[in-house]
Order: sequence, then C-alpha cells, then structure tokens
Amino acid sequence: MILWGGMGNGAIVAAAFARTDPTALAINSSFCLIAFNVLWLPFYWRMADLAGIAADWRERISEALWLGSGLAFVITATALLGPETAMLAAYGPIIVLRYLVDEQPDRRKLISASKRMLPFAALISWLVTTRLVPSLEHGLQETGAIQPFVDTPIWSPLYHAGTWLVLAAILTALLRGHADAIPAEIAAAWKTGRLAALTIITFSMMAELLSGSGIAGSLAQGLFYALNRWAIVLTPIISAVFGTLPIAATLPMDCSWPLRSVWPPKRV
Repeated sequence: MILWGGMGNGAIVAAAFARTDPTALAINSSFCLIAFNVLWLPFYWRMADLAGIAADWRERISEALWLGSGLAFVITATALLGPETAMLAAYGPIIVLRYLVDEQPDRRKLISASKRMLPFAALISWLVTTRLVPSLEHGLQETGAIQPFVDTPIWSPLYHAGTWLVLAAILTALLRGHADAIPAEIAAAWKTGRLAALTIITFSMMAELLSGSGIAGSLAQGLFYALNRWAIVLTPIISAVFGTLPIAATLPMDCSWPLRSVWPPKRV
C-alpha cells in the first residue's frame, strides 16, 4: 500500500520528479500492486499454515474477496479523490463493514462504537467533500498555497489531509476533555514520525541530485537500449533497490508505452 501510505506522499513526490500527475501515476502503478497481492496471498496462506494458523478454503475465498474488494475500492477512490485521501475514504467503510460482520454487535455496542468513531467518520466525510465539490476544492487549494521550489509540488495547507487530521485530533481532545494529553501525543507523534520525514527528505534529495546531474537520464537511456520496452518492467525494481526513481522520468517515449497517456518523460 506504499502508493497511499502517509497520505499519498510516495505518489505525490514520485509524480513531482516524474513530471506527471500524482493521480495518474498512482492509478497506473496500482496495477502492479494488484499483481503483487495476487502472487503474495498464496505465500501468506502457506506461512499461516506453517505457523499453525490454518484456514479452510471457505475462509481463504472470503479473504481473497475482501482483499480484492479493498483494492478495487481504493483504486476507484484514487481516480475520484486522488491518492492523498483515497485510502481513508475507501478503507474506512470497509473497516466498519468488517466490524459488523465479525463482531455482530448489539445495539448498545454499536452505539458505543459509533460515538468513538464519530470524529474519524466526520473527518473522512469532510475530506471527501473537499475533493468532490469543485468550488470548495479550488478555494482550499488557492488559500495560503506555497511552492518552495520550482517544479516541486504546491503545498496548500487547508487542502492537505494532514492539516485536517491534526486539527480534528486537537478539536476532539478538547471537546472530550483530554487536552492534557495533547503535549504527550505531539511528542509521541514526532518520535515515531521523524524517521519517516527524514527518509522522504533524503530520498527527495537523492532523486534531485540524480536527475540534475544527468545520472538518471544516462541510466534510463542505457536500460532502454539494452532492454527496449522491457525496461519499463525493471524500472520500479531498480528504483526500489537503488533509490533511482528519477530514471522513470527520463525513459524515452517509445519505452514507456504502458503509461504513454499519463507519463510524458524527458528526452535524453
């Protein structure tokens, strides 16, 4: 789920260096994840069996259907809302449905769970609204927009899901009488999140250096000459292993035929 993890940061940063649209990049890359999950599921079942957690074929078919439905929903949500809020919008209802199927709560438990989850449901509903109402979407994108460098993604604080997630957390803490816990939660969030922030900054610096120096372009040209159209298949693997994401932005047009309509690479 790396495409949607961290509120789509991976897809957004990758699209910035590939000079393409984050939504289009996420949708096209998602088909690789479908293949990965289809191949991974039998290994998961085998590992579960070896660990003594056996399941009959009825349960395995159920798991496959839940997994397939989740992928279908998140890809559809990506097309409609973009990668930033797709997972929140898609998996929120699925989690609720799975809870109802597994727990079969009575009326008292259902009301209690609904009260606990109300802030999160309200947040998801608001984020979906900001993506589906054009006038609201445009207004939030334009308000306080910041573009720190040329050719980098524009940051719109009032449009970014992270901003509303933080505001919703603080507002919920205040309304429910947990204001004293806010400093400790901020410290815990920074402790667990700083490595992720440092990682994305480091990879962005690496990508900028590789792209600006021409190394990425040379690698892309060499791959294309050596493997022709098959170069597009190996590009994600090489990018994952060596962090050479910018070569995806420099593949010649004839090589990038699967993404031709959405991935306009540079000529080298």
